[in-house]
Amino acid sequence: MVEDALEDLESEGEEISCRKGCNHCCHLLVEVSWEEATELANWVLNLPHSRRERFLGRIRKNAAEARELFLSDKKAHRFLKPADGEEEIPDHIFDRYFYGKRRPCPFLELGACAAYEVRPTPCRLHMVTTDPELCSAESEEQEYETHQRLEELQEQATPVIQAAEKTHLWGQLGIMVEAAYQALIENNLTTKADNNNSEVACDNGDQKTRVA
Repeated sequence: MVEDALEDLESEGEEISCRKGCNHCCHLLVEVSWEEATELANWVLNLPHSRRERFLGRIRKNAAEARELFLSDKKAHRFLKPADGEEEIPDHIFDRYFYGKRRPCPFLELGACAAYEVRPTPCRLHMVTTDPELCSAESEEQEYETHQRLEELQEQATPVIQAAEKTHLWGQLGIMVEAAYQALIENNLTTKADNNNSEVACDNGDQKTRVA
């Protein structure tokens, strides 16, 4: 779907201006589904120890800063943890997140997305054809342009995103990935314990067989 939209743009002589190193959008409040958060958490889990700990620190900081913002507004309290249902994060919270204190995405490293191959849907669909500097929170114009074909692409993805929000957990990226990572750890510990119990049971069974 994304590839088709990009081909249509190229055929019209248009070009996506987003480039590696352009990361203004990496300071936006990004919402992700539980599935996307789990994919990102699994990416972190498989990193070498020192790098994994570095990203975990960033994720926890990002989640804490998001909670601090949500706590400041009663309308956003329900988003302090992964949410479900149709209620949306208020638009003014998105504005305060972006135009207030700079909160970089925890996966932003050296000006680029370290987890690019598993980036969530909002990041895949956020593309512009105007000067990247217009996307900056400090831009006086603050008027970047999204090509009509890209807007159509976002509209096509909206029903899928809304369906996920209605039937699954979703929320702010840092909060979601933090929770998904903890769930993965707990699941791994449970699986390991179950395997150990199975091995003990097998050993006991073998011993009884030998005695008999």
